Amino acid sequence: MRSALILASTIALAGLSLTGCASASSSADATPSPTFTKETATTAQVASVIAQYEDDWREVSDAAGGCRLDLVTNSEGLDALTCSYTEQTAGLNALLAAADLRDLEVPDEMQDLVFDILPILDRMSTPDFNSSCLVDDVIVTDSDACTTFLGQRFADYLALDSELDRWKPYL
Repeated sequence: MRSALILASTIALAGLSLTGCASASSSADATPSPTFTKETATTAQVASVIAQYEDDWREVSDAAGGCRLDLVTNSEGLDALTCSYTEQTAGLNALLAAADLRDLEVPDEMQDLVFDILPILDRMSTPDFNSSCLVDDVIVTDSDACTTFLGQRFADYLALDSELDRWKPYL
C-alpha cells in the first residue's frame, strides 16, 4: 500500500511538473518575433542607382554604331576587343543597377520610372556578349547568336537613352 501511495504521489508530481513546463513554453511561443520592413527610399537614393551608370551607358550608346562596325570588319583588332569589353561592362552594370533598384522600396512618384527601366536593364543583362559572340575566346560576329545579340543590344541602348531622359529631373 505504501508503495502504491509513493507511486501515485510521484505520478502526480510529474504531472504537475509537466503542466508547469507546458505553460512556460506556451507563453514563450506567444511572444511575437520581430518583423523587419524596408523603409521607403528617398528619390535621391533611387536616382543615385541610375546616376552612377548614366554617363557610361550614354557613352556606350553613342559609340554603339561604330563599335558594331569594328566588331564586324575587324573582329581580331584592338578596337573590336575594346568593344567586346564595353559590351560586357554595359551588361554587368545593367545587372547591378537592376538588382539595386529591386532592393529598394521605391517611392510612389518613381514607381513608373523604375517599372519602365527594369525590363531594359534585364534584357541588357542577358544574354551576355561572351555567350553570344565568343567561341574559344575568339570574337565571332557572323553567327546568328551574335548578330541577334548585337541587334537587340543596339535597340536596348536606344530604349535606355529614352528612359534616361525621363530620369533627368532626378539626376
